[in-house]
Amino acid sequence: MALKAISLAAAVALVATAANATTYTFTADEFNGDGSDGPSLIASWNIVLGAGESIVSAIFESTFGNSVISNSADGIVTVGGITVATCAAAEPCYTSLVPTPISYSFDLLEFASLLGPVDLIYTQDTCCVIRLGPSTLTIVTEASVVPLPAAGFMLFGALGGLALLRRRKTA
Repeated sequence: MALKAISLAAAVALVATAANATTYTFTADEFNGDGSDGPSLIASWNIVLGAGESIVSAIFESTFGNSVISNSADGIVTVGGITVATCAAAEPCYTSLVPTPISYSFDLLEFASLLGPVDLIYTQDTCCVIRLGPSTLTIVTEASVVPLPAAGFMLFGALGGLALLRRRKTA
């Protein structure tokens, strides 16, 4: 019975992992458009993760309006092709006296759009000037499960030692 318990504990140790979380932060300065309709490239980031890393969460934060003017023209904000915010005429982002916060949490299916070249784009729909405050994309990753090789040698050494002890007691 003790041998089974020790074997189980050693097997659990064999698959022990060193899961490390890493946070990547990408930023863009505040932006003032030129008043023309269409897309404006605010920032372009090349996102490359370390070997064995995968995204576990990602958040984009900014504001409609900035330190120059507190509101913005109507339009659509995208990050990596994913719509993260919209501003329409008569909404607070268009009329507010203070910048309107933007916060978007990416879901699991959207993580792939955050690898490689990722563009922050504000597409203006009508008149006026688009304005964004400082923007931040925060990505948290975790290292893949990696077996600890030394645990395997310890497991087999311990099992061999227990087998020898058991043989000595029965002989």
